[in-house]
Amino acid sequence: ILFGTTRGAFTGARDKIGLFEQANGGTLFLGELNAMANRLQAKILRVVQERKVRRLGALHEKPIDLKIISSVNKEPHVAIAEKALRPDLFYRLGVVFIPIPPLRERKSDLPQLAEFFLDRANRRLGTDIAGVTSEAMEIFFNYDWPGNVRQFANAVERAAIFCSSTMIAPGDVDQAFSNAQPVADAGMVLQHVDQCPVAGQ
Repeated sequence: ILFGTTRGAFTGARDKIGLFEQANGGTLFLGELNAMANRLQAKILRVVQERKVRRLGALHEKPIDLKIISSVNKEPHVAIAEKALRPDLFYRLGVVFIPIPPLRERKSDLPQLAEFFLDRANRRLGTDIAGVTSEAMEIFFNYDWPGNVRQFANAVERAAIFCSSTMIAPGDVDQAFSNAQPVADAGMVLQHVDQCPVAGQ
């Protein structure tokens, strides 16, 4: 998926462009980098350093010109200590850090997030819910959201499913919480800002 394949590389293989080539001239986002196998991280490091990519089964490399944004779902130095994240890849990609605080530390974002996720739920469910009552929003504010933004998004959509009026009310939120399961959310974003020049440019 990342590097692409060449016809004949393995049974059923065909010429197929990978994500690195698709992103050529643009930006590629690699989510939860520390969840990737160490061997894959080594291959990504080589692409970043050499600024070239080779499809599986190919004899030649292709130059690429792209930016990489990546995320890790825990503090990077902890992931390195646990050997889940290669330090050489981390220091190569970690040019600019954008720490994302957990949702419990930025609850002032909840109204805007609720509006965004409710709009998405309306389009997905074919509903026309106008908003969240102040009482229901207070329930959101009083919760610590261990699953961060993903959990909040699910809670809003579940509340929209249970909502029988034009506004999400406390009863809708209570039903949403009764089935909600916290999930981990990315807590840190790394941005690699080096341009990978195409040969000849």
